[in-house]
Amino acid sequence: MPSSIYPYLTQPGQLGPLYLPHRMLMGAMHLGIEGDHQMLSQLIAFYRERVQGGAALITTGGVAVHPTGVEGQMFCLTSRGHQHDLEQLALATHQAGGKIALQLFHGGRYSRSEEIGQATWAPSAIASKLTREVPTAMHPSQIQEIIESYGRAAHFASEAGFDAVEIMGAEGYLLNQFVSPMVNHRTDAYGGWEGGMAFIDDMTAAVRRNLPADRALIFRISGWDLMPEEYDLAHVFALAQRLVAIGVNALNIGIGWHESSVPTVAQHVPPGAFVQIATAIRQHVSVPVIASNRIAHHDQANFLIQHARVDFVAPARSWLADPDWAAKGMNNRPGVINPCIACNQACLDRIFNRPPRPVGCMVNPRTGRERELPMAQGHRQKTVAVVGSGPGGMAAARAAALRGHHVVLFEAADDIGGQLRWAARIPWKHVFWGTIGYYRHELLRLNVAIRCAIEPTIEELITFDHVILATGVRPRIPSIPAINGYTPLTYAQVLEMPELLPGRPVIIGGGGIGIDLALYFAIHQGSFMGVEAFFRGFGLPSSTNTMPPVTLVTRQARLGTALGRTTGWIIRDALNKWRVAIETEVQILHVALDGVTITRHGDPEWIPGDFTILCTGQEANRDLEGALQGKVSVQTVGGARETRGLDAVRAFREGFEAGNAL
Repeated sequence: MPSSIYPYLTQPGQLGPLYLPHRMLMGAMHLGIEGDHQMLSQLIAFYRERVQGGAALITTGGVAVHPTGVEGQMFCLTSRGHQHDLEQLALATHQAGGKIALQLFHGGRYSRSEEIGQATWAPSAIASKLTREVPTAMHPSQIQEIIESYGRAAHFASEAGFDAVEIMGAEGYLLNQFVSPMVNHRTDAYGGWEGGMAFIDDMTAAVRRNLPADRALIFRISGWDLMPEEYDLAHVFALAQRLVAIGVNALNIGIGWHESSVPTVAQHVPPGAFVQIATAIRQHVSVPVIASNRIAHHDQANFLIQHARVDFVAPARSWLADPDWAAKGMNNRPGVINPCIACNQACLDRIFNRPPRPVGCMVNPRTGRERELPMAQGHRQKTVAVVGSGPGGMAAARAAALRGHHVVLFEAADDIGGQLRWAARIPWKHVFWGTIGYYRHELLRLNVAIRCAIEPTIEELITFDHVILATGVRPRIPSIPAINGYTPLTYAQVLEMPELLPGRPVIIGGGGIGIDLALYFAIHQGSFMGVEAFFRGFGLPSSTNTMPPVTLVTRQARLGTALGRTTGWIIRDALNKWRVAIETEVQILHVALDGVTITRHGDPEWIPGDFTILCTGQEANRDLEGALQGKVSVQTVGGARETRGLDAVRAFREGFEAGNAL
């Protein structure tokens, strides 16, 4: 192999006694199928594919050490059936040539009574904003019971063949709770900082005693809780040093609680935003430090290791998007990564659903279905036309080409990507350019003929063996009275007209597209005007009327009801911070060049603006479907098939399934 363009990222390293061939680990994440024996073969298939993709060490999703610590769909070590499945998972990982760590977990006040069948346990009886429950303050005997459970869990991990154990002590779970002044109000030996540390000391020591010297012990420590009350970094350094003294071989740095009002893993967070915390901790300990939050690219990871910011990186969702994430770095193929876009739609949003749903990935529809959808070549080659190159079309063309078929991709615009190209222009959604770039590379690699700026004729399409229509949607134009014949703009037109920035729009429609456009204009206005952003950045009183307002009107009673569980609150907060005026439960009476007239309770109101944008839904583009029926084998996917419930997750999935089925 030629010398790596990432010499620091690809160099060997050690976590205590555990030798690793490079510095790219797969961080712990739940897949929503753990603990379900019927899904064990799928779980193994998922892990095996990541081993083959080069993961130096895979850490399982959290495994509860005690029945009171279960949170969502997960394994619990008091179940012999779950122990057996974990033994099989470790064995299968080793047979594939990989190494695996078992993450020991207790949810504390983040567990739910309806899931564990009893009141939850926590340091103190303080309600959780996440669960809306008040936990039971643990009795000292229950604390000892949990300490012993951790010791038994470490013994099991060793007997089951796991190469390492990671203790989950971050993200607001039980261990993190004991060293939080916000939720540990105890007055006994386990109260306050020293009392909480005593619990962690005893628990960590129990794990170390039960773990052979040839097995690595990792502790996921909270570098920054991002909560109203928390101990300062000096306390975090002290905790890290005490853990090392007990025998912890490496520290994995977690950031934020699930209750925090600061996002930590959404696409709104700049890449590597919190690495500075891991770097600060590294300066106070003698063991390797692992970073994870928002690290998705090899060049960034190589830089961090080269300059001694951290020793290893352990992204999680990057492995959902691309199972070959490490192998591509090792083999000098960084440009062909399918990048995680941190949308959370098919992963974290599903895990935090109740009940949890199995995890997938927007940009990689095979994730979570590796057993069901092996990438085997078809029995015979067909000629396949794919019409439309949005998410559904790109996925369909790639899947069909992987099956060995001859594929031609038609696109009416001058480049591929469909509505992803528009989405990529929205603030913080520029990551979609990476998705388009990945699919472009894949299509060229697989010899897909890409024909842009072309609308194929019926006569041309019927010469193919099979046609996949991924023609998507077009904006729905409602019947709204207009003054002087004024025609409002559609979202599609606006995103092709950068000259409208910085304008003062009135946006009609409170769905996802309307919200995106409201922030598109508001944030660009802030950039152009400068003063408002400057004042806000330095905590000064808001300057008056220097930033033209953006107004969004909707007939809904509440805005953004379909926003994601893990990102909706971020978007609503952004609308507030960027001063978007939101008018709910309104009816549009008429539109004009300089604004719209609305009514709420019978009285008309005038809302001024420079122009009006319609974000009032979408209609399926089925122009070709009827004409092709009966003339050629044809299948319609994505928005062209059904607009209800449409999102990019569904479009990518349906396109992939259509191409993979040929």
